[in-house]
Amino acid sequence: MAANKRNRFKCEGMAIPLAVLAMILLMVTGGALLALGFQTRVYQVRTSSDIVARCAADAGLTKAIFEMNEKLKVEPWNDSTLPQATDEALPGCDAVFSYTVTGNSSTGYTIQSTGVFNQAEKKVYSTLKTQSPLFGDNFFSQNGFDLHNSVTVDGYDSNDGLYGGSNKGPTSLGTNSTETNPKAITLGNDVLITGDVIVGPGGNPEDIIELSNGAEITGQTSAAEEEKELPSISPPSLSYKGSEPTGTISSSGRYDEIKLSDSEKLTIDGDVVLVIDNAVEIDNGAILEVTEGSSLKLYIGVNFKITNSGHINNLTKKPPQCKIYSTASSGVQYLWDNDSVFYGAVYAPKAFIEVKNDSRMFGALIGDSIKLDDSAELHGDEALKKGSVDDYGAEFVINRWQE
Repeated sequence: MAANKRNRFKCEGMAIPLAVLAMILLMVTGGALLALGFQTRVYQVRTSSDIVARCAADAGLTKAIFEMNEKLKVEPWNDSTLPQATDEALPGCDAVFSYTVTGNSSTGYTIQSTGVFNQAEKKVYSTLKTQSPLFGDNFFSQNGFDLHNSVTVDGYDSNDGLYGGSNKGPTSLGTNSTETNPKAITLGNDVLITGDVIVGPGGNPEDIIELSNGAEITGQTSAAEEEKELPSISPPSLSYKGSEPTGTISSSGRYDEIKLSDSEKLTIDGDVVLVIDNAVEIDNGAILEVTEGSSLKLYIGVNFKITNSGHINNLTKKPPQCKIYSTASSGVQYLWDNDSVFYGAVYAPKAFIEVKNDSRMFGALIGDSIKLDDSAELHGDEALKKGSVDDYGAEFVINRWQE
């Protein structure tokens, strides 16, 4: 009995230390859980702050691009005043963003945008590039193509030099039409299209494209996901200079017409924009010449015709240096006569464009409907798709982005 009493006292003596130990363990565990919860809360707050700061930085980047595109609408382009902002509030919260745009039209533009929320700060960087929505496709027609025998269609990049050799490859030819009777795209004997052919949305290429003997499309044929928009063109507001330009032109202006004939020559020397209210006709061996280092943008109100050995002589041999825009709101005609050679881009969404026998076109053709006669050649220039700050309808888009 004495032994049982000693064991009972021993057990009772151990109870208090065990209870204390249990309390200590519970306190340590509770403290650890509280610390973990606190750290988790801190992490959540920090993460959410980082997310909001990043959203603010992205908002600054988006606004900077918007401001750059708004600036494009003001001619002429000016690099001296580029968009910037400091501590602009992000709507709906207490975050702010700041951004700066640096660079120039020669080297390109870079945006740095910083977002701040609470103690979090995030920076994003982006380089910009210009693209031309008008010449995103080198060859496009609202209502289709009629390509006669032995026509050649392919592409190259004038930034890599003249067409030929390794500097040639695929291009694309497209239409919004889904017409099957008659077919919207007809290829005569031995026509070769190096690249893809795209028909209107919902169309079956087999029903819309007609291939004659020996005709070949090396790329894919498909239907577009949506109809391509061909926006109307409004000419820039330029001072009226007279009925017709003559001699050498080195400044921009508006004229009634251009009618060159009997070996007359009109020379463009400098970066020149001409608005012609009526027609442009180059006939009987006459020449409209763009000198080396110069550029021409020609806005035409009515028809455009090159006939009887007349031609546009773009000495730069770079299609982006010679661009023709039709401002007509209804059907007009654009014509290149036999054996013409043209380095340039034509945007004439309301025009019937005809390129006659053995002519060679380097650049882009956009029209209402396009016809190429026997042995004509179309060589699409990829450089036109990249655009510049001086292009009609050009826009800035993100080229590279990093955080």
